[in-house]
Amino acid sequence: MAKVKETLFSKLQNEEADTQIIHQQEWRNSLFIRIVIICVTLIICTLFYPSFIQNSDTGNIHTSNIIGILWNEPTLIAEKDFAVLKSQDVYKEELEKSSQNVLMVFQKSYNSPEIDLQRALAEIRLYSPSRTLSSKNIAFLESIPVNDKKEHLITLEKVLINTASLCNKSYFVNIPISNIKQNEISIRNTSNIDEIIVSKHNVIDSQWIRAYVGKIIVRELGENAIDELTDIVLRSLSPTALYSKQLTDESRALAIQSVPRYSTIIKRGETIVANGQRITKEIQAKLNSYYKSRYLTFDRSVSWLMVLGNLGYMSVIYSILGLFLFFLRPRIFNDNLQLLGLNLAIIVVAAMAWTSVIMPSKLPLHYAVIIPSLAMITAILFDSRTAFYTTLTMALTAAGVRGNDFDIGLSMLSAGMLGAYTVRDVQNRTQIFRSIFFIFIGFAVPILSLACIKIIEINVLMEQILIIALHSAFAPLVTFGLLFVVERAFNITTNLRLQEFDNLSHPLLTELSEKAPGTYQHTLTIARIAEQAATVIGADALLTKVGAFYHDIGKIAKAEYFIENQINMENKHNRLQPKKSASIIRDHVQEGIELAQEYKLPNRIINFIPTHHGTLLIKHFYAEAMEDAQEQGKEIDENDFRYPGPKPNSKETAIVMLADVAEALSRSLDTDDPDIIEEALDNAFRERINDGQFDECDITLQDINRIKMSFIKSLSGIHHHRIKYKELPQEED
Repeated sequence: MAKVKETLFSKLQNEEADTQIIHQQEWRNSLFIRIVIICVTLIICTLFYPSFIQNSDTGNIHTSNIIGILWNEPTLIAEKDFAVLKSQDVYKEELEKSSQNVLMVFQKSYNSPEIDLQRALAEIRLYSPSRTLSSKNIAFLESIPVNDKKEHLITLEKVLINTASLCNKSYFVNIPISNIKQNEISIRNTSNIDEIIVSKHNVIDSQWIRAYVGKIIVRELGENAIDELTDIVLRSLSPTALYSKQLTDESRALAIQSVPRYSTIIKRGETIVANGQRITKEIQAKLNSYYKSRYLTFDRSVSWLMVLGNLGYMSVIYSILGLFLFFLRPRIFNDNLQLLGLNLAIIVVAAMAWTSVIMPSKLPLHYAVIIPSLAMITAILFDSRTAFYTTLTMALTAAGVRGNDFDIGLSMLSAGMLGAYTVRDVQNRTQIFRSIFFIFIGFAVPILSLACIKIIEINVLMEQILIIALHSAFAPLVTFGLLFVVERAFNITTNLRLQEFDNLSHPLLTELSEKAPGTYQHTLTIARIAEQAATVIGADALLTKVGAFYHDIGKIAKAEYFIENQINMENKHNRLQPKKSASIIRDHVQEGIELAQEYKLPNRIINFIPTHHGTLLIKHFYAEAMEDAQEQGKEIDENDFRYPGPKPNSKETAIVMLADVAEALSRSLDTDDPDIIEEALDNAFRERINDGQFDECDITLQDINRIKMSFIKSLSGIHHHRIKYKELPQEED
């Protein structure tokens, strides 16, 4: 009963898994979903186009990067009066300059130096604690010897009189002079009506007074009295001008508001730019203001025409990739998962280009768009031609989002192509890092060329070089990180991931060598000759080799039923009916698939397990069954003696099928005669061609002939004869 429940549970699990696979296949092959993916991509990218950017601080991106080029469009005439808007950099520079030129505002104090002087002299003569004298000052004066006290007081009074006179002629301010950045200050009376401008040379502060007083005291009395007497002088005087932060800020705000946002007025009928005229900064400013004024005066219906125009523009750009995939890469176009991946790359590029426009930064952030990294990933996952068309589409999309920015389109196309071509034959992850140099060259050549045409300032050029250098250095790291995520998230197997399974120490191959040593040796031979044949016809040699390693792992379960593993043992098929024997042989295909899935082998490798036999007939047991049927007068079903398939669906799987039969024939022939091997291979290959085993793959008869010649060369070397060496004569005892 428990076994029945377990069987039912397993059946339900298998049915549920099959249902999930069916749903997944429906999603990936659905025409409706494919149309939705394309339409959503076009709409999202269109939303990033200039017709949706209304932030005046970003300027007008239609003319953001055209300084130095020739105006190839018809002469542009102003349709109405409009003001020429200053560029954002110029306007900010003028605001900053205006703010820096605002004078610091001080309020005039009505403290009189003469009054301060008379009060101080009176308080000094009284020798009592007061504003002028502190307890410490009094203690110092009392500590002076009687003979010297008169001299000290006379000197102190002289210093006070001289300092008060200076304060009366200049302005004694309450802040350090070093804080005053301008050469002049503004001094207002308490009513803030009258204002006078005073040179910084006519201003003194406490530090200046301390230095002035100190020199006199040192000259007259020495250094012992300098600190206390200087303190008495400073306590005696009050600043005559007091700094006002509030009034200064108000003056600065008024100065900023007075800076005009516009530089000039263009009258109706005036020429903005003529055909063939080279664009300068002034002309660019006129164009920016012209387009902005037109946009602000357009009604809503006209703005939607711009949106429709951008949608059409984006559709034309997308058609470059779409038509290529539809006609030349239908496998990618009809797989919604792969198509979605390429469309996401385009959306990411559009979003990054849009961000580079709206982000307030003087750095050329548009050169940080990761088109080279996405191009390299596309080349690794698909092929170099797909990567080229994808890069072209992404570069034009970025240029369109940035308002027909020719510079970014050309440089990204150049860097992306070189990045993609450097990884088209990548065999390990460290090879990605050689792309750094080529991506930098791809960026640098167009940037330097355009800099010469436009006569770009050297500091701007150096900023661009810095950004592309950083981008080139980090592009392989971005590629490596994204590739790791894509491989795991979407179960995509690249050649880089195949390298992980090109290892004879893999647990599955180790188990195969232990439980099925004959099959293991058979596998190694097939992998060797198949890899060489794949190289000859230009197929993927690595995929062919790795697929051959794992194509027969299903024999692990019942290794003793396969002739190559029956070493010094009876053939178990002698006790079985032909149909049962054929069933056991057939089952190694399904058992291999299940074992591969258990060890999480990629689908590209699992594909070799059922296709290396295709739907071939298991001839030996079919022949035995026919003999028994004739004796017993029964009929047999040929399908019971055929492998379940599918047939080979690529050149690589076809090579492994041919290598499998070639290796088996070479062992049965036991010869290294090329003619005999060729004749046997001709018969075996012709049999599979006539049986339609290669109808579902793109292999040609010429490919098959070249594969045969490669097999003959390899197998002749493996089974070459050795000479029989003579033995040394044995000496008699």
